[in-house]
Order: sequence, then C-alpha cells, then structure tokens
Amino acid sequence: EFLQNIAGELYDNINKSREADIEKYNVKYRPEDIAAIERKKFSNFSEQKKFRSVYEALNKFKSEVENNNIIIMQFPFNDIRGFSLINKKPYFIVLNSKENPESRIFTLFHEYAHLLLYEDESNTDNASKDDEIETWCNNFASYFLLTDDIIKECYNKFDGSVYDKAHKISSQYKLSRSMIFYRFYKLGYTDEDTFKKYIADSKNIDDRGGGGNYITKIKSNYGYKFINLVFENYRENEITLSDVLTYLDIKLESMHKLRSMLNQ
Repeated sequence: EFLQNIAGELYDNINKSREADIEKYNVKYRPEDIAAIERKKFSNFSEQKKFRSVYEALNKFKSEVENNNIIIMQFPFNDIRGFSLINKKPYFIVLNSKENPESRIFTLFHEYAHLLLYEDESNTDNASKDDEIETWCNNFASYFLLTDDIIKECYNKFDGSVYDKAHKISSQYKLSRSMIFYRFYKLGYTDEDTFKKYIADSKNIDDRGGGGNYITKIKSNYGYKFINLVFENYRENEITLSDVLTYLDIKLESMHKLRSMLNQ
C-alpha cells in the first residue's frame, strides 16, 4: 500500500492518468465468454507455444498486463499466492515470487479478473458472493490461458496416460499442470477423486529458491512499469536521487546499472 501511494504521487507529478485501460464486467457474464474477449488483447495461442521458457511466457504476460496501466510486483510470501490492490489507483497486482512461474501466470490472470470485476466486488457483503467471485476469477484465468478447443485437440493428439497428456500440454503452452488437470476434470477426461489427488500432490512452491543477479531481482520485484515511473519522475526533477534509492530499495551503483539495462 505504501508503494501504491507512492505510485499515485508519481503519476500525478508528471500528469499521467492513474486509470487502468480495462473493461468492467460482473459475475452474470460467463467467464469463458469474457476470457475470449480479453484474450484478443494479448498474444495469441500460436505465439504462446513459441516461448522458449516459462519465464519468457511469464514476463511477456506481465508486460502485456502492464500495458493496460496496471503495476505488477513480485515479492516472497509464505502463505498466499498473490493479491490485488484495487481500492485506489493505480491498480496493483502482486505475485508470490516463491511460486513456480507456471503458477504465477495463473495467479496473474486470476488477479486481473478481480480488476475486471472490481465494481461488482464492491457490492459484495456475504461469503457466498465472495466464493462466487473467486470461482469466476479462477475460471476466467483458466479459459483465458487455454480454450476448450485447444485442450480437446491436444488431448486427442498426444499419447500416454492422462498425466502424460497434462504434462505435454503444460510444457507446450508453458502453463500450470494443475490448471490443465482441472480442465481435464471439467471436460470429463478424469474423475473427481483423481483430480483431487493430483492437486493435493502438486507443488506450487518453486524449489529453485532465490539468488540470481541482484539487478534482475530488482526488475522482477518492482516491475518495468513502476521502475520506469520512478526514473521518469527523476528525469523531470520531481523526485530526488534519495527518493529513487528509497522507492526501489537499491544502492546507487546498482541504480546506474539498472538504468543502463533499461535503456538497452
């Protein structure tokens, strides 16, 4: 919330709109229909298969969501998959950097769905309505990332068990196997007990751990949208160098390297 308040001030400093460039819907719409509409604004499925890695897919999707004037950040959490901050603008989506990238992709579009429903959510006052919204957002993310037609085509094309097919589709489209298995269950390709056991056995935490390049970590944590907003304010003399270092939690030498990397 502190960073969201800062972002709002940074937008105002340079006379940029805080508004997200998105449509508004409600839970009366079928999530698969809205997913089809929204998907047209993003990369098509043939491009999705061309991503060289799941991290490339995650970064591409994050960039496309940010193009709608939404700020995305990633930080490590122990007990949540992600959340969105939508009571004020600019809208924020925050992902759990401990999750594997396939799961983060799903969480990204689950939270994106919350943004699409925000006006409807603000009228909720009971647990059953909240559950309905959560289910709607899960289904939106699932259908947004892969259509029934593609799943049916792949299921019939690939050999092996239901587990083998889920793994092959997941690898081809850089998506969570748990999500694929859920769709198998919805389409009648597996029974409820097998589905529940598969989900219980699945791991959503990325075992590869932290580490890596420090500058890359800063980019991953704060996202291009927020980082560029900070640097643009600095160029316009709206904030001080000290502000930049504070907002990005970065040292001076690393800040110069980050600016150079972004310029490239």
